[in-house]
Amino acid sequence: MSAFEWIPSLFAADPLCFGDALKRVSADYASIHVDIMDGHFVPNISFGSAMVAAVKRIAPRLLIEVHLMVTNPENFIHPCIQAGAQRIFVHVEVPSAAETCKTLQASGIQWGLVINPETPLECLPKALLQESGNCLIMSVHPGFCGQSFIEATYQRVAAIHQAYPQLTLTVDGGINPEIAAKLANLGVAHCVAGSYCFKQ
Repeated sequence: MSAFEWIPSLFAADPLCFGDALKRVSADYASIHVDIMDGHFVPNISFGSAMVAAVKRIAPRLLIEVHLMVTNPENFIHPCIQAGAQRIFVHVEVPSAAETCKTLQASGIQWGLVINPETPLECLPKALLQESGNCLIMSVHPGFCGQSFIEATYQRVAAIHQAYPQLTLTVDGGINPEIAAKLANLGVAHCVAGSYCFKQ
């Protein structure tokens, strides 16, 4: 499993100061999390591949992790990779998840599956998890910053880690240092945090 890492979520930065925010976090973190939302899969709109390209230009040392909160992720894969994405997460809840994962696997970049808080863990496809090696567990309902951590996430993380101890687990949403410490003890390698990282 990877060493523990905080990953700032760009969506929480001041939208009028993205450049300055990126330069600031690139001094303290190794990766950046870019949420792409389509206003359909989640009730909000955020970034596209142009933002991925901008991040690559402004903070080239950061590993760019893209979280596709979209109904048709297959439309975003190649543009994001061409823009500089190095790790892409796709939701198990979208109908095209399996086909999109095949595309990601063929691309050669890092990739993984995302599961929402209300989705049964049984919906995680075993074969795809083992092929990807990465799973992102949402600890808030996706789409908006500033939500509180859902306590049931601890049990979900423990169950996934027990079933798939080889996976690199990431948890996203409502995380502070106290929560992160508990998650790390349960086997979590990465915590995505917006408010915490950008307000430090």
